[in-house]
Amino acid sequence: MALPSSGPISLLQVAQEFGGAAPHSLSEYYGIVSGIPASGAISLSQFYGKAAAGEATYTASADFTVPAGVTSICFVAVGRGANGTWERSGGGGALGYKNAVAVTPGQVVQVRIDANSSYVVVNGVTYTANAGNTTSGGGRVGAWDGGGNGGGGYASSGSGGGGAGGYTSAGGQGGSNNYSGMGSATGGGGGGGYDAAYNKGGGGGVGLRGVISGASGDAAPGVGGKGGQGGADGSNVSPSPNGGAYGGGAAASQNSNYTSQGGAGAVRIIWGAGRSFPYAAA
Repeated sequence: MALPSSGPISLLQVAQEFGGAAPHSLSEYYGIVSGIPASGAISLSQFYGKAAAGEATYTASADFTVPAGVTSICFVAVGRGANGTWERSGGGGALGYKNAVAVTPGQVVQVRIDANSSYVVVNGVTYTANAGNTTSGGGRVGAWDGGGNGGGGYASSGSGGGGAGGYTSAGGQGGSNNYSGMGSATGGGGGGGYDAAYNKGGGGGVGLRGVISGASGDAAPGVGGKGGQGGADGSNVSPSPNGGAYGGGAAASQNSNYTSQGGAGAVRIIWGAGRSFPYAAA
């Protein structure tokens, strides 16, 4: 909750909003949010209307209302992974991130997540991370600061799903018959193609907290793709080896009666001093 925008304001109120260790002093809060100096003279009046860091995560369409005291946001979007059928696997969803978007308190930001894409509309500008397609990975549309396209699947009944796009790289390619799925530097790894027991793996998903771990490795035949940056691994469970959250493409299903499900799409919005994607978003 933001500090008052006028009238009396105390050091205790500042501490309750931003935390810290007692005994408190204003110098403890140098640079804590935009508009607060990083050194030198600092006063309580400079904290009028300021708010602590926060975040909001969505897996379904919604409207985000900018909180009091917030004047800049960053966000990441991941498109849904494509489903898999008996004849083919699905591609992974794309990931895009955007930093330092100017907003005003009370402004409404549109967050939309559906089978085709995950997108954000702010200040009249749309940023889209497309869902995976049948065999190919999803791409990005708009002036994103960075991200990666989804990894592809294959038009084969024995194929693994594509991995979700990463923060600095594309998602891993799914494996074809008896081949490994490829890893990804910062996204989800592709799922392995079928093994001797005819198992095959869904593509790995990707997390929403930026780059927080190393690369997702290759997946052997019959094994689900590795999740990237905290994302979920793909499944190899018959009859529907699904893609991992968020954005992993599904492997081909085990027979024509089933459809494997791609990993869900998602959007995460963050705010606060010093926070940005991909390396300072946790």
